[in-house]
Amino acid sequence: AKISISEFYTPHYHIGASDVYLREVTPRDEAGNTIGETVYAFKMDNPTMYVEGTPIFWWPYLSGTTDRSDIPLRRINAGYGKQYGLLIETKWNLLMLLGQPYDRDQVANINFDYFGSKGFGTGVDARWQNSDGNGLLRSYGMLDHGKDNLGRTREDIEHKDDTRGRVIVRDRRKLSDEWTLQIEGAYVSDPNYLEQYFVNEFNTDKEPETSLYLKRQVKTEALTFLGKWNLYDFMANADLYATQYNTEKSPEIKYYRIGDDLFGLLSYYSESGFANVNHSFSTATPGELALTGLYPGILPGQTFKDYYKTHGWTDSSVMRFDTRHEVSLPLQLGFVKVAPYVGGRLTWWDTAFPETGGNNDGRFLGSAGIRASSQFWRVYDEVDWPLFDVKRLRHIIEPQFNLYTAATSRESSDLQPFDRDVEGINTASGVEIALHQRFQTKRGRPGNWKNVDWLTVRTSYNYFFNDVKAGPFPTSNSYRGMYMASRPELSLAQESLNNQIRWQMGERTRMELETSYGMETNQLEQYAGTVVFDHTPAISYYVSDRYIRIPDTDIWTVGAEYQLSRKYTLQGSFSYDIAKKENVSSEFTIIRELPRMFLALTFSQSWSSLNDTTIMVSLWPEGFNEVGIGSPRRYRQPNPLVP
Repeated sequence: AKISISEFYTPHYHIGASDVYLREVTPRDEAGNTIGETVYAFKMDNPTMYVEGTPIFWWPYLSGTTDRSDIPLRRINAGYGKQYGLLIETKWNLLMLLGQPYDRDQVANINFDYFGSKGFGTGVDARWQNSDGNGLLRSYGMLDHGKDNLGRTREDIEHKDDTRGRVIVRDRRKLSDEWTLQIEGAYVSDPNYLEQYFVNEFNTDKEPETSLYLKRQVKTEALTFLGKWNLYDFMANADLYATQYNTEKSPEIKYYRIGDDLFGLLSYYSESGFANVNHSFSTATPGELALTGLYPGILPGQTFKDYYKTHGWTDSSVMRFDTRHEVSLPLQLGFVKVAPYVGGRLTWWDTAFPETGGNNDGRFLGSAGIRASSQFWRVYDEVDWPLFDVKRLRHIIEPQFNLYTAATSRESSDLQPFDRDVEGINTASGVEIALHQRFQTKRGRPGNWKNVDWLTVRTSYNYFFNDVKAGPFPTSNSYRGMYMASRPELSLAQESLNNQIRWQMGERTRMELETSYGMETNQLEQYAGTVVFDHTPAISYYVSDRYIRIPDTDIWTVGAEYQLSRKYTLQGSFSYDIAKKENVSSEFTIIRELPRMFLALTFSQSWSSLNDTTIMVSLWPEGFNEVGIGSPRRYRQPNPLVP
């Protein structure tokens, strides 16, 4: 028996089976009349998937319904490159293969992959949700007989064990109207695994951790319980690479009150907590990570754990009590909103830090400041600019002023930083002057006008009155300044001028730009800009630039998509680092639309990151767009922090 969802008499692909069982499951109303077309549930024995008459996959059992155009195949990638050799990646709907009925809230896929220079790999990715919560599973395991290649200066890296993989499980449950429970479990086999096989997850996902978080929230108060542990002795994602440690908590209990009204005049905020914390230091060395030279002061064969212990840091458990309180006085003075505030914070540890001696340690922080803002606007009815699709203009101006001063009994640089928002707070007094402007217009037609933010510009100047001493790790210091109005003690204490611009030039053209200028260095520290053009449904392109002064990278990227015909689409992108005067990467893809399927051929070249060339063929069903093509899970953009 053959089954296909193709409209053609001779299908491009079909599923063949030795036996097929059909059972009518057509929905019916109360009177017994059918609703819609006739629907059958099917079960298949020994199903085999064929593409153009060629068998590509066999499974002992398959089930589903005829009202959906699903097939178990989700994606096939086949290609060749220096990095993985011959590469074959396949993704399949696991629930269909197990004969489970379709459920849009329960999704599970299984991967079967082969890497010619490394070995076989497989894993299950799943997600689930209902009215009480949601969750996800990511799992992958393999026998890896090759070496890692993480960049042009990080090639042929040995790994200690051929058995490699990762498992991440996250689930969030709403236990009641007041109680929420979040559980996470994570295991990664070695420090280079995610960067080698799941680079986007390594660069952008949260820290993999094993944790339990319980929260009770009622109106303006909340009570939380957190347990957090690291199951391995290394750091597994990019956020932790700069410092090579994370913080375990067993447990941490915190109590919050947010914006309580006092006497009908004041607003009160508080945050208090007790925690048993300890640092989990990486036992890897810069040499094992192929990052020699990136960490000044650390020898290639010295572990990060040994480095920190030579600075007097402890890896034993530390009891910590921390309480923060703030009272503000919101006032309306004419058209200006003003909120002066005072705050106090007390932190106590049961272990002394090296600079003080003794059996315990404490810190007091006192602070005061003022927040002020206003808003006024003007409407220009006479404005009519057809070129920019602007008809009538409203200019909204929102000036802001923030001033903060603090005094403390201990500098943060003298403390072991278990948490950024406790030990890592700074004591620099500072001021921010900001101007937020919005230019709004009307777009559409008479009777169907809509307001649009045509241009938004936010400019802020930050100045800090006293310098903050650096800690023992230069890579953790920021060159970019930023004032955090709601929590000034978390500001990045560098004098700077920052700009954010978003220009919706037309319905099909938009631009975004963000810059940070260091007033202390008198240099542009970083900027990022993008212009996107969607000229017609058939053609679109973009230009972007990303610059970071340290470590001196300025990458320009251009990309385009053009629909050549109803069946063919062409995509391409090219990146060049003008600071280093070298090509970064290029990728070109041609997509062929088949009946209910898409076929793509991709050519990609990576120079500065991997020095690799890859040719890839991809196939995926309609409704499961894999564009990005190439090898989407492993496509690598250069990491500016890594040579």
